[in-house]
Amino acid sequence: MMKQILLIGAGRSSTYLIEYLLEQSTKFPFLLKIADYCIGENLKQKANHTNLELFQLKQQDNTQQGILIAQADLVISLVPAVFHYEIALKCLELGKNLVTASYISKQMQDLDSQVKTKGLLFLNEMGLDPGIDHLSTMELLDELKQQNATIISYKSHCGGLTDQSAPTNAWKYKFSWNPTNVVLAGQGDPSKFLQDNTTKYIPYNLLFKRSEPFVNNPIGDFEFYLNRDSCKYQTIYGLQDVQNMQRTTIRPLGFCKAWSVLVDLGLTDNEYFLENTQDLTYGQWINSYLKNSSLNNKRTSIEQTIGQSIDENSWEKIQSLGIFNNINKINLPRATSAQILEKILLETWSLKDNEKDIVIMQHQIKYRLENQLYQINSTMHIVGQDSIHTAMAKTVGLPLGIAALEILQKNINITGVCLPIDPQIYKPVLKKLAEFGIKFEKTITQVDF
Repeated sequence: MMKQILLIGAGRSSTYLIEYLLEQSTKFPFLLKIADYCIGENLKQKANHTNLELFQLKQQDNTQQGILIAQADLVISLVPAVFHYEIALKCLELGKNLVTASYISKQMQDLDSQVKTKGLLFLNEMGLDPGIDHLSTMELLDELKQQNATIISYKSHCGGLTDQSAPTNAWKYKFSWNPTNVVLAGQGDPSKFLQDNTTKYIPYNLLFKRSEPFVNNPIGDFEFYLNRDSCKYQTIYGLQDVQNMQRTTIRPLGFCKAWSVLVDLGLTDNEYFLENTQDLTYGQWINSYLKNSSLNNKRTSIEQTIGQSIDENSWEKIQSLGIFNNINKINLPRATSAQILEKILLETWSLKDNEKDIVIMQHQIKYRLENQLYQINSTMHIVGQDSIHTAMAKTVGLPLGIAALEILQKNINITGVCLPIDPQIYKPVLKKLAEFGIKFEKTITQVDF
């Protein structure tokens, strides 16, 4: 019987994944089933492919999803991260391997012993970041350790951005991945990292105020903020003795300072629902957060509310959002401020057909070798083709697809809830990614102690 791969979720990051799997499906062969709550036109155009079947799921009804999982040999989940656990439980019950591009949650990690007992592999963090960052990092570290190098410092920067050579908007940024994740970025536990042998924390309210420049690199000048808990990867990567451990997110210059104003106002809050959002205008929504909304000068009113001045560059960005519009209604029933902000941003931050996104990743590793100190910079720079075939979709989707086929062909003999840090995973996946132009350029320089 022909093997089956089930893909649950076919959003904006699935383009390359689907095309890759369909191309490979005629070689092995296998049947690709795609299930989502909304089947887009681009996907419907592929519906006549011999090895493809499409299924439109019903909200609040997981019966059909369970049937599809039972029929599959392997499941790829590209749904929002909060729904992975439910799918994982069903895969565990039915004895199916699972691949996702999301961070391993505590719930998912707690399934590890049960997954191992059943001889299954739940491979998570298999996209871009997390994903390619793990693959490329482990390759670099294993090479350095083979040379008996001592790793002193590890920094990894990654960002999904917009092609800076073309006009975009005042923020020089547009969505190439889940807009909700962009709006909510940094919320939850404070960012945690290691700096000069000292553990540091940055709470959400200060995160975007503490951005740093990411300059003098081959791609251009940007900035970054610290991303989640960098320290947990010390153990994962075998870097318990490093002095610096930082993982960051890249943004265009000036982005973070303007975004911090939105954070200070409470516009990114997703914890509570506002009243009467169906009938509120955007201007009324903003006024509900201002200390003195009667002032005609909105800039002054916001500055009084957050207790600090706003520079011209940031003010231009904030004005460009149209949040002071007193004509158009929000037209969202029972919405949070984060949901309202996302709706606004989707109007101006969505890629147009001919616009291109870019993905940048750079690892900076300092190490000691034979009484000399060196730094290796390993850089990946991918440019998208258009608003559908994006660099983000390419770098998220292809690692998922390649790993899924390696598992399907039983080339990976690992069980449990895992990250892609084993040579069985990173070596074949990186080799295949290079065939698609996803590869790193390395420079090594000697530095002073």
